[in-house]
Amino acid sequence: MRKWVMVSSALLISGCELTSPKPSATLAHFQVEQHSFHLVVGQQQQFGADTIKLKHQYQSDLDGDGQAERIGVITLNGGGSGTFYYLALSRWHQGSWFPAGNMLLGDRIKLDGVKLPQYGDVDAGSFYLSYWVHGPEQAMAEAPKFYLSKQFTMRDGELLYLEAN
Repeated sequence: MRKWVMVSSALLISGCELTSPKPSATLAHFQVEQHSFHLVVGQQQQFGADTIKLKHQYQSDLDGDGQAERIGVITLNGGGSGTFYYLALSRWHQGSWFPAGNMLLGDRIKLDGVKLPQYGDVDAGSFYLSYWVHGPEQAMAEAPKFYLSKQFTMRDGELLYLEAN
């Protein structure tokens, strides 16, 4: 009788594991400024005067734990003339997505691309974001003229910018 009880308990526990959400089936949780949200690419959400939009989303295992983190490029428009771009990170931990930091990229930037690490890369665990920004003397109505390529990683569960030497 005891063996049967132990076997049924093991089946019940493994059944619970099978029904837990998978990272690919759920929306990542991002945070920008004081706003916390779940969005799909192209979707926007209103927070008072602020409009948040998820422009792009990428996945890569930045910390080597076997679970891909989600990288979001997000815009915030506060009702004025600017559209501020943020880079935000979300990580999968114990069955849920959690915000793992964000950084302001600039006002009215033009994203060029994202290079995610490939297996065997020397800089595995980091990614590059390339984009155009306005110069200090340049009118915001003009197309951005200065090109930046920045390297980012995740360390101790937080988004980190790796400055060039």
